[in-house]
Amino acid sequence: MLNFVRPPVHCHMLRKFSLVSRLIRASVNSFLSDTQL
Repeated sequence: MLNFVRPPVHCHMLRKFSLVSRLIRASVNSFLSDTQL
């Protein structure tokens, strides 16, 4: 119900979550590369 009433907020939260997950993945990749070296 709430998703249908306020779709923009849901889209904004989903976009922010994807951006945060991308940053976390990049940081983890850099950390792994540093440890391997």
